[in-house]
Amino acid sequence: MAVEYVAGRTKLAPLRIAAIERDEARLRPDGQGRMTARALAEAIGADADEAIRVLVEFAEAAAQAERRFVRLNARGLAAALALLLLAGGGWWVVARLLEPRSPGAPVKTVSRPDYVQRALDGQR
Repeated sequence: MAVEYVAGRTKLAPLRIAAIERDEARLRPDGQGRMTARALAEAIGADADEAIRVLVEFAEAAAQAERRFVRLNARGLAAALALLLLAGGGWWVVARLLEPRSPGAPVKTVSRPDYVQRALDGQR
């Protein structure tokens, strides 16, 4: 069936009908979307009530998928935050373990082997 024929029977723009066909424009299950689905179904000789039922079922399935996606993203975010807190806590513990035990304690010095000191002084 030609898009122009359907456009003439539904008063919709041919580009809009083509976009709906290619699934680039979605019909919402609100009043306008239901009227559009009904008009398109009647224009092509399909059952209008069946078209509306399919539209509503599809919208409900899409909404459920979106809710699942949001839940999964929330779980991933919670896991990332928990990991960040664990890493931060681990860093804090290591920093506390490596600092001197008492506030007035001298900082430990690291002694270098002789060959390192000679290399720093430019000797062989």
